[in-house]
Amino acid sequence: MQDLENRDRAQRASRRMALATRVLMAIVLLAPVVAAVWFAIDRAPFEALARARFGPTTSLSSALQLTLIAAVLLVQAGLLAAALNALASAFQHLAARDPLNASAARAMRASGMLLGLATLAAIALQVPLSYAVTMLNGPGARAISVAISSGHIVGLFAAAALIAIGHVLTLAAEVRADQKQFV
Repeated sequence: MQDLENRDRAQRASRRMALATRVLMAIVLLAPVVAAVWFAIDRAPFEALARARFGPTTSLSSALQLTLIAAVLLVQAGLLAAALNALASAFQHLAARDPLNASAARAMRASGMLLGLATLAAIALQVPLSYAVTMLNGPGARAISVAISSGHIVGLFAAAALIAIGHVLTLAAEVRADQKQFV
């Protein structure tokens, strides 16, 4: 009886997490669209942010510049959305009648790998993003920058944890399959 209650509780929690993850994925995908609309309406806050980071001569006015910035932001959003989609899929598989299954394990590992890729891309894409923002600056005022923040470290740690959980789920699914054969 207690096992059924625990399984039901785990399945409900997994369904909720799948929904929450999909909502977060939608927000990640909508953020660049909202930013683009906001930029089209009033670019002053974005230029103020760029000037604060890269100097007073920084301007966001070239079509090429804006295209490069949009491309970088869309790549980052797409990679993060793919990781969140894989994680939501893992939660959906965990909400299944038999939560210890190979599909959940594969989706969990995939979400970890995609999150790791998204985090590494967020670090690497700082180079083209910083160049795109400062490309109209005069000689000596252009910049290329890369930084690793605590958010990147947490992202990589979370990616490794998801991959490890996926491996544990694989073992649990194998044990569960063996157990079913004996019964």
